Amino acid sequence: MGFICNVLPEIVTLEQSGGSWCNYEDKLYEIFKNEFIINIPTFMNKPIGIFTNKMYNNKEKTFWHIISEGKDEFNRTPDMRRCERIKWVKEFIDTSKCINCGEIKIWKAMHKNRKMRYKIWCEKTDFIVILEERANAFMLITAYLVTYSHARKKLKKEYENSEKII
Repeated sequence: MGFICNVLPEIVTLEQSGGSWCNYEDKLYEIFKNEFIINIPTFMNKPIGIFTNKMYNNKEKTFWHIISEGKDEFNRTPDMRRCERIKWVKEFIDTSKCINCGEIKIWKAMHKNRKMRYKIWCEKTDFIVILEERANAFMLITAYLVTYSHARKKLKKEYENSEKII
């Protein structure tokens, strides 16, 4: 696990919800709703949007992408490390706090879907947030803890070969 940064919010654990997945999911969704639906953040002076076209258990696709993993949209597995860091997502998007530590890397690169993606990665914490640029907004694609050394190497190489924002 990566270093825990003292600038980022405390993690949100399953134990804080009495060990109940249902209560935990509700708590995570309340955080998500507050930070991305009620109080919409911005990045580079554009609002951050979420995908609302596909709902699962009355929760948006973007919510599931930041708390779970898997290829099948409606059969993803909760990832406790993603869940615990749900409050980090908005903090990474609002990079003003993170920039001061000197560990944040932000770059943009064309994705295979031919849309520009911005990656906000802190090597120290091994956490990354991925945004996709649209005409009038950025879409929150996903966020996760980088856990494999080959993934870190790939990100470092991509950063070195891409247009750097920071």
